[in-house]
Amino acid sequence: MTGGGSVERPSAPGLEPVPVPECRICFAADRGRKNTTHGTRAGFNRIITQHPHRRSTDTRAGL
Repeated sequence: MTGGGSVERPSAPGLEPVPVPECRICFAADRGRKNTTHGTRAGFNRIITQHPHRRSTDTRAGL
């Protein structure tokens, strides 16, 4: 289980993280990943994997 709603890391080498639908950060990182070389591709994969996502069960008081 991952903390903070982050995406789980791929368990096998060569697999890439799947962007979360409707997440602007994932969309931008995925777009960059498709238009880059292998070295920078790892950086975009790290962004997709490590940034937090809100869950449907997360709520804020007063909103």
